Amino acid sequence: MKNVFMLIFLLVSATSFGQGKSKLSIDWQFTGVIDGYDHDSKVEVYIDDVLAATSTVAKQSKKNSVTVISTRGTHKVRIVNFALYENQWEEHSQVNDYSLEVIYDSNLKLKKKNKISLVFDIDKEIVIQSVK
Repeated sequence: MKNVFMLIFLLVSATSFGQGKSKLSIDWQFTGVIDGYDHDSKVEVYIDDVLAATSTVAKQSKKNSVTVISTRGTHKVRIVNFALYENQWEEHSQVNDYSLEVIYDSNLKLKKKNKISLVFDIDKEIVIQSVK
């Protein structure tokens, strides 16, 4: 009987720890925010099309961050910024008449520790990204 319990324990342990965990830290900030357009915003992070985390709400002019725990390996990572406009959360995208598409979408090989830093430059209408 001891051997059966030991076998079950080893199988569960191997399954649980086989892939290893990955910590993905994401920070972002906006530059060139125009007075009167400093909306409340938040970010949703999707790993393989599943919502993995939602950030705290902060004004666009304030730097913000969120951390996600996932498994190591290659994953589809999608980061979507939402703006609160007229009491409705909407994607900060050109479809919703924003000048800048504030969405990051990439396949990444997640290691033990990962960091994505994003700068959304509204004046230059560009996204500056750093992935480590």
